[in-house]
Amino acid sequence: MGPLPYAWRETRTLPVLREWAEETAGAFTAEVRVSLRVDMPSGTGFTTADLEHLMADTAARATGLLAADTTSLFLTREQDALRIAASGPGPEWFHHLLRNTGADPTAFARLTRAWRHGGPVGATVAERPHTPGPTAMAAARTALAEALAEMTDAPALIRTWRNRLTLTGHGIQLRLGPDARWYPYVRDDGAWWPAAQACADPVTALTEVWQRAGK
Repeated sequence: MGPLPYAWRETRTLPVLREWAEETAGAFTAEVRVSLRVDMPSGTGFTTADLEHLMADTAARATGLLAADTTSLFLTREQDALRIAASGPGPEWFHHLLRNTGADPTAFARLTRAWRHGGPVGATVAERPHTPGPTAMAAARTALAEALAEMTDAPALIRTWRNRLTLTGHGIQLRLGPDARWYPYVRDDGAWWPAAQACADPVTALTEVWQRAGK
């Protein structure tokens, strides 16, 4: 399996897992065949379903490495937890990851969605604003104003703050990431939530989230 993900690494469980793995491997002989559906030993804190998740996660990471994606090799504990949560492991694992990182539940859910839409950069955009060049922001604002004039008859006020363009009155915000892509957000219950995949074109990003919001 390789190293366990940071968010699940507990050294006290490894000797028990190693003993179980050796016993299972020893059962494979020319005369004996055993099922891979075996129960986890007690005292590890893991279930068989947990092991299947870890194996699937390891396979996915290996596939990424073969494609020259080394992102997962340089993640912090918190980032690795977000990566796993964004893969959709189920509510039980989500709560385990939440507890092990000590994160605020709402903030962790928001960052998980940001990671699902944009990976590490998406999470960075969700957490930290930055100040891009004024030319890029001005051009995007002009393009959005022209697009909105065709999309709606209602006045569309666009407010600019650092890397964020907010469509006041529509509950939509676009954030320019350090990768020069636009990340769409929608306002829900007083907070901004990632809403769709990032796009290189701000109008495309707006159209994507505009249609989803049923505008």
